[in-house]
Amino acid sequence: YCVVLPGFLEPTLLARLQDKVGTAAFFDKYNVDVGPELRMRSDPASTALEFLMNDPRLHAFVRDVTAIGPIGCFRGRVYSLMPNTDQRSDWHDDMIPGRLATLVINLSTEVYEGGVLQFRRADSEVIATEVHNTGFGDATLFKIEHGLKHRVTPTTGRHRRTVYAGWFLREPDFVTLLRERLDS
Repeated sequence: YCVVLPGFLEPTLLARLQDKVGTAAFFDKYNVDVGPELRMRSDPASTALEFLMNDPRLHAFVRDVTAIGPIGCFRGRVYSLMPNTDQRSDWHDDMIPGRLATLVINLSTEVYEGGVLQFRRADSEVIATEVHNTGFGDATLFKIEHGLKHRVTPTTGRHRRTVYAGWFLREPDFVTLLRERLDS
């Protein structure tokens, strides 16, 4: 159902990103049919991550691993799930036109409890597999496909779960995405 990529972010880069995320502004965001989260406002850290995720070599690797075909760009956001709150990610499928695969990178600075990524078939209540990605800078990659649902359980304990999560998209291509950003 998914691939875990240990050490996806180089440790020095990870530490710089964690520092930036640690001082960034977050706001409450409710995602329809998914649930509430704290989302980071646009920031140099999220811009740097988006730039890194649009490396053609990474796109080639993702195509090889997932067999999803051509990738136009990657779009993502940094968000946190605070412990012992109603912040969570309910069962959903990411099936929005143009989305091909999902990547989630652990940006947390402490090992969190809960916050487990779980997968199941849409026609079953049985958990098919789950990943508790508490490795700093580790990533989880999975193909978006009909009939596959996933969720993130609530975070418990004392530490928040902070991730950079997003989607490899069929379009636009990265140059078009950059033009859109410059024009807005």
